[in-house]
Amino acid sequence: MKIIFFGSDEFSLPLIKALDIDHEIVAVITQPDKPRGRGKKIMPNPVAQWAASHNKHIFYDMNQSEILSLEADIGVVAAYGRIIPEKLLDFPKYRLINLHPSLLPRYRGATPIETAILNGDEKTGCSVIYVEKKLDSGDILAVREYPLDRENSIELRRILAETGAQLVIDVIENIENLHPIRQDESKATYTKKIAKKDARIFFAKESASLIDRKIRAYVAIGSYFYLNGKRIIVQEADFDQANSGKPPGYIVEAKDRLTIQTRDGLLYIKQVKPAGKKSMSAKQFLNGYKDLAKKFVDLEEQ
Repeated sequence: MKIIFFGSDEFSLPLIKALDIDHEIVAVITQPDKPRGRGKKIMPNPVAQWAASHNKHIFYDMNQSEILSLEADIGVVAAYGRIIPEKLLDFPKYRLINLHPSLLPRYRGATPIETAILNGDEKTGCSVIYVEKKLDSGDILAVREYPLDRENSIELRRILAETGAQLVIDVIENIENLHPIRQDESKATYTKKIAKKDARIFFAKESASLIDRKIRAYVAIGSYFYLNGKRIIVQEADFDQANSGKPPGYIVEAKDRLTIQTRDGLLYIKQVKPAGKKSMSAKQFLNGYKDLAKKFVDLEEQ
């Protein structure tokens, strides 16, 4: 098939690569170059880089007349990040289909992967739907489930990108024989964009299990707490429901590992990134601190 691809994120890459094997990508519609990385250097996004290296026709804006003039059979959307004009929704022959990393109608919106982890769901997955004017509301063409264990959001995004790529290939190969299913609007839920403040750890308010999920869900931005006025990002941790009998924020152990009492349960911190420093194990981190045990992390504003 001749395909118009809409995508901007690393999540899109496995799909565009898979489509390029047996189909013809006639155009790639993606977001313009933006400041990226620590140096905020203006750079193309991952999809634009791939498309340029494979000599694809790239659109950085929604030039509707030019897009409508393309000879294409179907449009495929994955992590594009912009609203697609209504005029394009029924174009081309097989319309636009979208790969979304959740079991729709659950978790429409921008952060379905993080939300599934944060809520402690037992499973998630991918849905392929028609693109409609209302966000992530189109009829469902195919679904594939994935059982959740202890993945963080970066790991889960990679898994669902690969799973979703194969699901879209299956949909396209069977596009004539599919039976779309209308989403149940009464079961629709929506996710929100994540702000840095959402990743703050509150030992006095949150249980160890919730903090563990928060660390895994927000690993890309970094869940954090303060110690002696310095921000400490937690990159990896574990927990159990045991309680030390001490108040929340109390540092139970700070020799071979950093163990902190929460509102309910103990948090075992394995990997950290102190502000302005490189990532390190908890043991390496503790080598720079003496006599932390039996003290408290900063609990202000909790």
